[in-house]
Amino acid sequence: MNTWEKYGTKKNAYYNYLYSNDWAIKRAKVLKRFNYTCAKCGAKNTPFNVHHLTYKHVYNERYYELILLCRDCHTAIHNDMQAHRNTRLINCMLKANLFSKHLVQLTLRIIHIKSKILAQFYNTKGQSNNK
Repeated sequence: MNTWEKYGTKKNAYYNYLYSNDWAIKRAKVLKRFNYTCAKCGAKNTPFNVHHLTYKHVYNERYYELILLCRDCHTAIHNDMQAHRNTRLINCMLKANLFSKHLVQLTLRIIHIKSKILAQFYNTKGQSNNK
């Protein structure tokens, strides 16, 4: 049996895992280990996310693979990661002459707008959870 099978189908296993008792125990240990402080900005008394530094051992994470981040830092890290993946993809396409520079500029604009919308969504979501 694959590790994820304990949490449902492959499609929904990660989501179910994040709402499992197994994850709740790990999350509580990470919160305590970081003394309820964001590892990036040092914020306290704020909603936190436990961030995977790697997904190599997902469902069976080592504690050194998990860090505590406030929601703003967690969102920023994921936005940066997405921007990096998008840039790598576009550079590969350019090298392979898969599209013109005009199309690259248009794609970059769309990615930028998408990032702004996602950031606004997460900020709004975080504010509504704080009330």
